[in-house]
Amino acid sequence: MGAEVKREDHWSATAYQNSASFVPKLATKVLYWLDVQSDDVILDIGCGDGIIPVQLAATLA
Repeated sequence: MGAEVKREDHWSATAYQNSASFVPKLATKVLYWLDVQSDDVILDIGCGDGIIPVQLAATLA
């Protein structure tokens, strides 16, 4: 049949945190600029380590 495709997961939370340590600070600024309200709908497409939804939840709590 068809050729077998080898799939590998190269995700590394540690590597991401080391290379993207600016994200939490940037996310805080972006959330402020967006002026998010409690009835707004936001789609998190799942990129990164999940810090933005955590900060968003804290902002809207």
